[in-house]
Amino acid sequence: MEAKPKDSDRIKHAIEVATKAHEGQFRKTGEPYIVHPLAVKKILEEWGMDEDTVIAGILHDTVEDTSLTLKDIKQE
Repeated sequence: MEAKPKDSDRIKHAIEVATKAHEGQFRKTGEPYIVHPLAVKKILEEWGMDEDTVIAGILHDTVEDTSLTLKDIKQE
């Protein structure tokens, strides 16, 4: 699942940041880890959440599971 043409530039950027941060990480199923944040994105969009909430969903595991810090995320 990639950024859709209708995604805002901010959402596209969040996907790029999350994809890069989770590079080389895999779920127990063997799928790339980014599949999970993108699934969260889809659910939040289906629920009608605002852009900030969707972005938070995309990035929700980056601080916990990657080398990115909250400071890094805020700077992005």
